[in-house]
Amino acid sequence: MKRLCFAFICLAVILATAVSFAYERRVGLGVNGGVAILNGATTDKAGHDERAEMGPMMGFVIRHSISTHLSLGFTTNYGYNYDKDSKSFRTNLLPIDLNLIYNFQREKRTSPYLLASLGMLRWDTNFRPEGKRIEGEREAALGLGAGLDIFLTDIIALDIGGKVRYIVTDESDDLVGRSWDLGITSDDRFLWYASVGLTWYPGKCKDTDGDGVCDNKDKCPDTPPCATVDEFGCPKDSDGDGVWDGCDKCPDTPKCAIVDARGCPKDTDGDGVWDGCDKCPDTPKCATVDANGCPKDTDGDGVWDGCDKCPDTPKGVQVKEDGCPKKCDLSPLEGISFRFDKSDIIPSPSPILDMAVEIIKGCPMSKIEIQGHTDWMGSDDYNMKLGQRRADIVRKYLVDHGIEADRLFTKSYGESKPIATNDTREGRAKNRRIVFVEID
Repeated sequence: MKRLCFAFICLAVILATAVSFAYERRVGLGVNGGVAILNGATTDKAGHDERAEMGPMMGFVIRHSISTHLSLGFTTNYGYNYDKDSKSFRTNLLPIDLNLIYNFQREKRTSPYLLASLGMLRWDTNFRPEGKRIEGEREAALGLGAGLDIFLTDIIALDIGGKVRYIVTDESDDLVGRSWDLGITSDDRFLWYASVGLTWYPGKCKDTDGDGVCDNKDKCPDTPPCATVDEFGCPKDSDGDGVWDGCDKCPDTPKCAIVDARGCPKDTDGDGVWDGCDKCPDTPKCATVDANGCPKDTDGDGVWDGCDKCPDTPKGVQVKEDGCPKKCDLSPLEGISFRFDKSDIIPSPSPILDMAVEIIKGCPMSKIEIQGHTDWMGSDDYNMKLGQRRADIVRKYLVDHGIEADRLFTKSYGESKPIATNDTREGRAKNRRIVFVEID
């Protein structure tokens, strides 16, 4: 019997000092109190079916989880019963048990359980009037019980339960005392106990993913270490970009934006509007864009603002890649000739000058120099004046036909730039000419 007591003490120490957290909280410490009664006599020469009166009992509990639903428990109680008749006999009860407990709903706030136990019952009977200890004994006991754990907080549970112990070797507990002269004996086999208690589960709960939410409550058990979680252990994503809060280096990303692994929005075309929000994702680097990421073209010339080096080009003007108007192609405007020593245009009207009107109108940004040339007949001074008259009459024709006067300039080169020999009649006719040149 001493060895059995020593074994129970060792078990209690092991359970109390265990610090493994394979399940949420493995160790629980509790106290309880209630009522107990020892009964079930089968031999009673005094003629009483049940001689015990229900009495108080209190106890201490250590519980240790070994799996999700199973736990071991060590309990020790103390209580007593009086006999029903004279109240002269008091039986002190000290049960000690090792329990195997099955909880049905460990993950819930309320969890019913069943238990089976193996232990011993130490009792002694005293005769009160004389203060005399009549008898004491230690008996082996098996037990069955059921109860309900109700967690009032995360670490405090209300334990409501009941248990019956079957006393295996009971022979003579003598609740009314062993009185040899009366020949009273009994074999009270059952110790009933109903109790209410509180169990405290100290220490930290198991939190596999380290998010601060216990595994038994964590609905998202594989949360990344960096993530911020809600009360259920699930990561939050305030900006809805698919990267969890806490891991997200750019936590205020617009809903439409496409982000990288850090949660920061991407801007592939570098226009300042995030990918996903950008309705024109391939905008040139130089372009100025609107709120949707689409490039603007204020002058409507087909070259985006920001890339356009001539942003105020009039509508309809043909432009180069940089947005500036193309040079006028004046090469077709050849063959305007004059008779010797004359400044009147031949023929009149002149198809060449009509063509010049159309071409120059198509280059509204261009400024045109009208150059007058002569052959070498006559003095230089005379020929310079003659060339000027010829240029002026062409300018007047163009202005009369709708070309802005401030775009047209005249200049005489006289006989200084011949394109053919002046030694022949044909050569001199070629030198009497008008040349159109676009100027900056």
